[in-house]
Amino acid sequence: MAKTKELSKDVRDKIVDLHKAGMGYKTIAKQLAEKVLIVYAHQSTGSFNAAAKDAAVTALTAQGCKVEVSDLYAMKFKASATVDDITGNSLNQCFT
Repeated sequence: MAKTKELSKDVRDKIVDLHKAGMGYKTIAKQLAEKVLIVYAHQSTGSFNAAAKDAAVTALTAQGCKVEVSDLYAMKFKASATVDDITGNSLNQCFT
């Protein structure tokens, strides 16, 4: 079974306090304001990937999460490195 990430004692205590105050899980999630980063990489805004990203943003925002989308195509991100990307001295002379 996969190991899960434990919440800190402060977060657990806050959840218990909010629950004792009568708040439901959706309200508690909004109070905790989880941060979510979505890394999106597709050239077409009409793609399935774009629709999945939009649905995730909508659902997570509705749950009270702070959502940030990093659009790699909008950033003109290059997935491959070239010799021009290497700066400084190289220990391996075949790269110079």
